[in-house]
Amino acid sequence: MDMEHIREFTVLAEIGSFTEASRRLSISQPVLSKHIKMLELDLGAQLFKRNKRSMELSEYGKLLLPYAQQIVQIQNEVADAFSSRHHAIAGTLTIGALPTASYYGLGDVISGFIQENPHVSINMIEGDYHGLIEMLTQQKCDFAFVREVEEPQNHFARIPFAMDKLTAALPEDHPLAKEEAIPLQLLKEEPFIFSSEETYSYRFCMKACKEAGFDPNIVYTNNNGKNLLDMVRKGVGITLVNKRPADVRKGEGIVLVNLTPEVRTQVSIYYNRSMNLSIAASHFLIYVNRHGESHSTDEKEKG
Repeated sequence: MDMEHIREFTVLAEIGSFTEASRRLSISQPVLSKHIKMLELDLGAQLFKRNKRSMELSEYGKLLLPYAQQIVQIQNEVADAFSSRHHAIAGTLTIGALPTASYYGLGDVISGFIQENPHVSINMIEGDYHGLIEMLTQQKCDFAFVREVEEPQNHFARIPFAMDKLTAALPEDHPLAKEEAIPLQLLKEEPFIFSSEETYSYRFCMKACKEAGFDPNIVYTNNNGKNLLDMVRKGVGITLVNKRPADVRKGEGIVLVNLTPEVRTQVSIYYNRSMNLSIAASHFLIYVNRHGESHSTDEKEKG
C-alpha cells in the first residue's frame, strides 16, 4: 500500500467529497479517484459507497479508517522526529498577505511556526491580489496569502488555506434583516456600496450580481472596508462582504444575512514554482500543511 494513498483516503473520508478533497490535497479529481481505486485493489475491498448525490464509507472503509489515521499520525511523528535532529532552521521569509489575512488564522500559523523555529524571522507585507502576484512573479516574496480571483498561472503552486462566503450587509432596520438567508436576486433593486472598480472585491461582487441576473445600482465606492460598513449603517445602501472579516468589523446597526445559494471565496497560499525554496521556506510549507485551517478545522463557517 502506498502511504500517500492512505493519507488521501483519510482526507476523503473526512470530507466526503472527491471535489473538495482533491482541492485540499492540491491534486486533480481523476488522480485522487485513481489512487483510491488502487488502494481498494491493494485491499481487495470497496472503501466507499457512491451514488449520484453523496458518498459514504463502506463497511470496509470504516474498518480501515482508524488504522489509516494512525498510520498518518505516525508518519507525521517520524517526519517531526527526523526534522528535529537536523541543524536549527534559520533564515528570513518574506510573506505577502491580503489585509484581512488575520481573520483566517494566518497570525496563529505564523506565530506557531516561529515558536517552533526561533531562528527564522518573518517579514510580512500587505497588499492586494495583483500586487502580491506581481511580488511572487518578481521573486520578491516567498509566499503570498491571497483570496483567489482566478485560476493560478502555471508557474504558481497553490495550497488551499481557508474558505469564506459572501454575505449581504444590511442596516438592522432593513425589511430583509431578520432573514437567515436570501437569494441575491432579491436585492436587485437596492442601492449598492462597493469597493473601487480596480479591486478584487468589486469584480467578485459584480460577477456574483450578474450571475444572479442583474446589474447592481452602485451609489458609492470606497476601498476601506470599515468605511463601506459605516455607509451601510448610515442607510446609504447595502454591500456584499466576506463573512469572517465583516463579523468582526460590522459593529452595531448592521446585520449580515447569508446568501443562497452560497457564494464561496477561497483563501490560498501561492508560491513560485520556479524559485528554489530555502530550507526555512520548505519547513514553512510543511507546517502550513499540518496546522493550517483547511487541514484542521475544515472551514469554520460550516459549523
